[in-house]
Amino acid sequence: MNLDELRSMCDFTDRTMLITGGAGLLGSEIACALIGCNANVVILDCDPELAQKVIERFPKAVELSAQRHIRWCEEPFQRVLSCAQSMYDELWTGATAMFKLEPAVALGGEVVIYVPHFDVVSHVHGKYIYKVGYRFPPYFLND
Repeated sequence: MNLDELRSMCDFTDRTMLITGGAGLLGSEIACALIGCNANVVILDCDPELAQKVIERFPKAVELSAQRHIRWCEEPFQRVLSCAQSMYDELWTGATAMFKLEPAVALGGEVVIYVPHFDVVSHVHGKYIYKVGYRFPPYFLND
């Protein structure tokens, strides 16, 4: 499929698309296609140098987007508020609300996940999490 065919099927004018891992091969190609379909594209990646290289591939789109949509920050954020989408009904799958924003958070910072529609941590693993608590590997290795 070429860009003209894609553009005739998908017009994302006035839509903003966030691409996590945007500096990777797949993420950068998706960015290219979305820009071709008139989307405003936000590229998040743990490697800002690679993300910058991707951005440089789209000079006209970048120039316009930089004026309208990009807020460059000198430092990562200490606290970020994220709202999990309603398509997720448990924290186990709704954790995307955290890891998609992780590149924007400073070391030692926090992501606050707002999930008023969640009523369970995990349908599958919940009984174990409630029994032991949500722990990271060092907790188990030190006991």
